[in-house]
Amino acid sequence: GDSKKISNPTPNLVFLTARSHYINGVGYYEQDSIVQACAEYLKTLEVMEAHFEEKELVKKKAIFMTYTYNRLMELFSTQFMMDPAIECGEKALMFCRIEPTSSEGVSNILYRLGKQYDKMHEIDKARQYYELALENISNTDNMVYRDIVSSKALCDYELGSDVKQALDKLNYTLIHAKTENERLNRYLTIGGIYFLEGNYDSALFYLEPVFDDNEVGLQAQAAGYLRIIYDSIGNKEQSDAYMRFLTNNKKPDGENKALVSKLEDLYKNYSNKKLEKQAEAEREKAKKKVLNTVVPIAIAVALAIFFVLIWRNRRQLKHQQEEAGK
Repeated sequence: GDSKKISNPTPNLVFLTARSHYINGVGYYEQDSIVQACAEYLKTLEVMEAHFEEKELVKKKAIFMTYTYNRLMELFSTQFMMDPAIECGEKALMFCRIEPTSSEGVSNILYRLGKQYDKMHEIDKARQYYELALENISNTDNMVYRDIVSSKALCDYELGSDVKQALDKLNYTLIHAKTENERLNRYLTIGGIYFLEGNYDSALFYLEPVFDDNEVGLQAQAAGYLRIIYDSIGNKEQSDAYMRFLTNNKKPDGENKALVSKLEDLYKNYSNKKLEKQAEAEREKAKKKVLNTVVPIAIAVALAIFFVLIWRNRRQLKHQQEEAGK
């Protein structure tokens, strides 16, 4: 109870400790030390959750929780660990609704949750999140808005909507692209649709510039399409070149599995500890409830017995006095 609170560190000290773990996590992530980064982010949450009740996690604390959960969603997503990514995304969304990180904070998280379902090929669910993201966005002159429009257009196309409609929306996002990276992202999506439509000339027009830029994330996706196109049109030499690129840029399977396994253990450990703490808190609550019910009843019963005894004693005394008086 209260004595425990006094021995606890001050809220400012707790917040500083949590922030230092978060900063360490960012540092590790930037150095590609994924497991250490994950451990630090989870430690951040543990520190915050151990010292603050959920109702205290408001204002700057809520913003900090959003950032931490966002980081974890990103980390799990890059390793294709969709379940923990979605769990962390939903938590980030909860805190961002309490205290928005920016005017586009909520819609950005909704968009990224949609991307997780997209990766799992749950197109309907992904589209629902993109729809929600668009409903929550106030400013349409930014990349977040164009990203959502682009992803939703692709979902609509995959769910059977008109190809022209999808391309019109994608061309709108392309015209308004502000950076080279954004332009290439739009090229990749448009090229992908032309590829699926079997319009290989148009697909090549959009996909080759994406591959020629050395953003490896986009290069690999473009190479996947280009290999099949060149194979289909009988250019084996080009097809083999893209195949070599894909092989050289693929991480060894064993390495990936070991990494995912470590991350799964960390997250499971964190979740189990959290569940244990919640169960302990529930037990304490139940104990208090029992005490709050039982103690007053016990006091009432004791008082009743006490008064009955006094009344009986007085009666006996009176009776004795009457007997003595006779």
